[in-house]
Amino acid sequence: MSRTWWVWVALALVACGGDGGTDKGSASGDDDDDDIAAGELVCEDTFSPCGGDPVGTWQVVDYCAVSGGDYASTCPDLQVIIVEDRGSGTVTVNADGTYERTYNVDADIEMVIPLSCIAPVPCSLIALGSGGLFTSCTEDTSAQTCSCEGTVVDTNTEAGNWVVDGTDFVADGVRNPFCVKGSTALVEDDYGTRVRWKK
Repeated sequence: MSRTWWVWVALALVACGGDGGTDKGSASGDDDDDDIAAGELVCEDTFSPCGGDPVGTWQVVDYCAVSGGDYASTCPDLQVIIVEDRGSGTVTVNADGTYERTYNVDADIEMVIPLSCIAPVPCSLIALGSGGLFTSCTEDTSAQTCSCEGTVVDTNTEAGNWVVDGTDFVADGVRNPFCVKGSTALVEDDYGTRVRWKK
């Protein structure tokens, strides 16, 4: 099992803004639109994109995963829990149709992996095979999981072109449903992550 697999799973769920399904917020089924400008991101609520004007310089203030993203089919019960997040992010959306995004990732994480996803590799070898991503892994035989702890530090940058198509912020052809209300925006990316931006 290569180091690349572990790095990309962790970075996809952390650097791209996910927390592996650890919900924040209130009761399921409420409409998230009223919470966009509030002090807390409610990730288990429904979200109705409203579009708006995304131009400006935005800070990434919080985020959470609302689906398994691209990894749901590979290992649907894999979880990444952010123990402590020291990261930051900036998204600059220019009026000329260009954008720049930088995420500075610095997070202590716990990855809970079903043993069925790593078989026949034993849990005890996962930290060794992670290329330094995980410092330790512990097997829970009753839950049939392998829990690994580590720290992800990385800078992820991206630049390209954007347009708005209805209620989608389309970045280089990738559609991201979004809603801008005042100085706050809520965006869902193609990893199944809901991110709140604030000016």
